[in-house]
Formats: sequence, C-alpha cells, structure tokens
Amino acid sequence: MVENRSWLPLVAVGVIAAATIALLSWAVHRAGAAPTVIHYREVLSESALRVLIHDSNLHEQGRQLFLRYCTLCHGINGQGLVGPNLRDDYWLHGSDMQRIVESIANGNPTKGMAPWKPVLSVTDLHALAVYVASLSGNHDTQGKAAEGVKQPIIWRTTSP
Repeated sequence: MVENRSWLPLVAVGVIAAATIALLSWAVHRAGAAPTVIHYREVLSESALRVLIHDSNLHEQGRQLFLRYCTLCHGINGQGLVGPNLRDDYWLHGSDMQRIVESIANGNPTKGMAPWKPVLSVTDLHALAVYVASLSGNHDTQGKAAEGVKQPIIWRTTSP
C-alpha cells in the first residue's frame, strides 16, 4: 500500500527557509555598510575657546561630564586606561582647543572612541574640552604611557 504524502508542508518549509536565508543575507550585507558620518567642525575661534578655560563654572560642568562619560576609558583622573593618558603633554590630534573639541565631538573610531556630538550639546563639548585641557601638563609620571605627539598646552597659563 502506498501512503499519500502531502507536498504542501514541504513547500511551506522550503519557502520559509528561503525567506529566512534571504533576510539574513540582507541583514549581513546591510550591517557591513558604513554609516554616513558628518564630522563636527568647531566654529568658535581658537582665541574665543581659550577664554573659556578661565570660566570656573564651565570647568566644573566639564569635570562632571568627564566623571559621567569619560572615566571608563580615561580613568577618574585622566591617567588613561583603554583611552590615552590626558595628563601628559602628548596629543593624538593636537593640543589647541579647536582640536580638543573636535576630538571629543568626532571621537576616534580607530582607537575605539565613540563620537560624543550625538550625545552632548555644543556647550557640553566646550565644557568637556576646558576640563580635558586643564588635566594636561601634569608631570607626575602616573598613568598610561604617552601616545601621540608632544604638544604642551603653553597657552593655558596666559591671561585672556
């Protein structure tokens, strides 16, 4: 006796399997596409940004932001953990205020630093840059080994 087998369940399983494979292929292909990145360009002049370093309220705001967002990679004192040491005189992208703001805003994806512009306001970026600039120049030999180019922030000690 010949059993009557239905072909409908087999077709349904085949269609579902093909759809799943097509969806997974599309998802993998889509994940590999690079997102559109719009780099932040600082619009304030270097001299205008340097004046901000003397604003104690902005400095405190930057310190609070640093403690909230940056300590995981840079350490509670900026000594560097996964991220670079911010207490020495070495910089990956320059030590002027415009470069510091842009480094924070745009991040450094090759080193694992996310861009902070989508999270922080321009005022927050400036406050954080003021605080980061205040950390530099500590020659206590504490922290992670230097990375980047030696560029001391000599302008920080001058009056606005």
